[in-house]
Amino acid sequence: MMYKSKNLKKWNYVSAFGKVLGQQPCQYECPDFFQLPVNGDKKKMKWVMTMNINPGCWFGGSATEYFVGDFDGKKFTCPDANEVKWLDRVRITMLPLPSQTQATEFWVSPG
Repeated sequence: MMYKSKNLKKWNYVSAFGKVLGQQPCQYECPDFFQLPVNGDKKKMKWVMTMNINPGCWFGGSATEYFVGDFDGKKFTCPDANEVKWLDRVRITMLPLPSQTQATEFWVSPG
């Protein structure tokens, strides 16, 4: 669900995303939502929503699913939201990050 707030105390519902999409009926936790340039082109930006799943992802343990789409300030749309895309079992290298860089962590099962 998307909410907005001017003061971080009072929140207003804006829209929903995720029901019956992706890897359901697993429990989504710790979502992240950020923009990335398409092929490095900052004039072509896409929004990425990650959803961590725990417990009991279909293949056991925890995992991270992601969706790529557009956000108009109220609603996130993802044309291929029914296609499950995993970030599980990735190798992560921690480097010093320049300013204006998005950093996030994903849940990864061993293996």
